[in-house]
Amino acid sequence: MAVVAGACSSGDSKSETPGTVAVRAKRLPLTVTAADLVSPDNAMATFEHPARAIIEKKVQRVFEATVVKPLTTGAGGKLNDLFTQDAADRANVVDRAAMFDENQPRMTRVVPDQLEIQLTGLAGGDGNPVLVVAKLAWRVHSPDKSLRVERDGELTFTSVFGDWFVSAYEMAVTRISGATSTTTTAVKE
Repeated sequence: MAVVAGACSSGDSKSETPGTVAVRAKRLPLTVTAADLVSPDNAMATFEHPARAIIEKKVQRVFEATVVKPLTTGAGGKLNDLFTQDAADRANVVDRAAMFDENQPRMTRVVPDQLEIQLTGLAGGDGNPVLVVAKLAWRVHSPDKSLRVERDGELTFTSVFGDWFVSAYEMAVTRISGATSTTTTAVKE
């Protein structure tokens, strides 16, 4: 299932009419651009397993917790029910600057430029996914273009007692404000 966000601008960032680019920050759906299932035993196939819908929802929640909530409230959301405990501990403390868009000017509205994910599942011998990598490319900016956030990375999901959690990640985020550009990276293997 792919959810597509598209818009065009009339130039008035305060307008609430349909067709404007400035949308409520809490309503920014991600677009799945590819979903493949790979296996050493079978040819690559479309990832159509029920786990796909679960992972798509969880990636959306990660986006909301790490990008949307910090940019609109100043504080990041919770990752504990989305990540394994060790990954959540690391993301919430050691890698917080790369994982959360906190300490940035607050926005009530953001302009989405690119909100894409590519899913690649690794199937086990029974054909069911045992690991799924969500490669992400997220770009947003403020309506006045005073802040731009560019985030690229991967979230690795593993199945834990029938549910899917981020167990590893690699993230690079660049925040551009005026003439200042800062890039922060994080890796949890």
